[in-house]
Amino acid sequence: MRKVLRLGRVDEDVRFLEAEKAAFLDRYHHRHGFANGEIRFRDDSRNCWYYWENLAGGPIRDLTSFLQQAGFMPYASHDGIFGYVTQAAVRLFQEYVRTVSHADQHARRSPPCWPDGVVGQDTRSYIDDWKRRGLRCRWSNGEQSPDHKRWIGWLKAATAHYRSHPTPSMKRLGQTTRRGDSLPPAAWTFAPDDTHLIGVRRNAGERMASDRRPPDDLFILLLAGQTFYFWGSTDPNPSPGREGFLVEGQHRYRLNWHNIGQQRREKIYKAARPAGEGVMVIRDVHGHDALTDANRRDGFDVQPNPTFNIHWSGMGISNWSAGCQVISGKNYRNDSGDLISCADYVARTDRERGERRSEQGPRLTMGAYTVLSDLVLCYTRQQNLAEKPTFLYTLIPEEAFDEVDGIRRSELSDTVQRLRSEGFF
Repeated sequence: MRKVLRLGRVDEDVRFLEAEKAAFLDRYHHRHGFANGEIRFRDDSRNCWYYWENLAGGPIRDLTSFLQQAGFMPYASHDGIFGYVTQAAVRLFQEYVRTVSHADQHARRSPPCWPDGVVGQDTRSYIDDWKRRGLRCRWSNGEQSPDHKRWIGWLKAATAHYRSHPTPSMKRLGQTTRRGDSLPPAAWTFAPDDTHLIGVRRNAGERMASDRRPPDDLFILLLAGQTFYFWGSTDPNPSPGREGFLVEGQHRYRLNWHNIGQQRREKIYKAARPAGEGVMVIRDVHGHDALTDANRRDGFDVQPNPTFNIHWSGMGISNWSAGCQVISGKNYRNDSGDLISCADYVARTDRERGERRSEQGPRLTMGAYTVLSDLVLCYTRQQNLAEKPTFLYTLIPEEAFDEVDGIRRSELSDTVQRLRSEGFF
């Protein structure tokens, strides 16, 4: 009986020394969370660690060849290692089967195809079917969708608007000499071939009546000519301290890790972190528990902050943010505009990741958030093979859609409300 293919398993001829294993993983782990090196793989779907394990023959190269031909792994290296990019591509294939190519078959559980990144008998049956039929996913068709063109056009118009009419925060950012990964409007770029994550900040100036700010912001992922919609929060929960608000505008990010403290290593999962020195932050220096004009004027931090991540927030039941950008795992809207529920397999908390709700049920993952991070990891072009690929995160105030024509503010509000209300909590 063939072993399942999963993270950490490698082809027979991959015989690395411990130092070579550490060097390979350092490209993905980097200094955040793995300061002393690490020779294990972190499986954030199953919330566990895996050591390297050789398999007979070359099943991993066979798998990556299929994933590349099918369009899920365009930049495959075929090194015989089931690493993080291979895991992400497998999960995307499984999600595509579940929601697009074999949705009816999955619904009948004949067999099911859950996006857990593990290639067992069920997933192999779909791979064999794709090979027989020569199928290829539409995400790799090389075409730019109308919605992608619409967003790129609007973002370029917004760039021109803010270059002529910068907000006070953008003016302040342009005047500082040390701004890390945050870019003033003069440096913004929206090349269609790049990966862009857009955050639409809503109601940030309103003081909350409770100690929880609702996750009511929209995120739009633009990559490979396609558009996907997610939701969560761009702002922190109120707190007695000087909570921080990420400066609006464009920032450089790359996938790294969250929960990286030594006391939290059993919760660690992939998340986006500032690509370099950090991003610029406005502090609530007036105790307003909101991004007010007074805080914009007086609360500008003088140094970049490296800890303002883009990470998961469970199912979106509450906002886990202390200043980071947080994204719900409950559901998303795909490139065809279909609302995709992840309710059957999304965990509510860190503790649930890797567990099952029922004996025969799927293992619980981060759901829609994992879809987003896997898309970014697989489809973002890598300029330097020694580094993780960088993408651009642009935080836009909702009011901008009243000032720049092309996308209605009401459309975005409707999209958020539909995503938040659909399914279950």
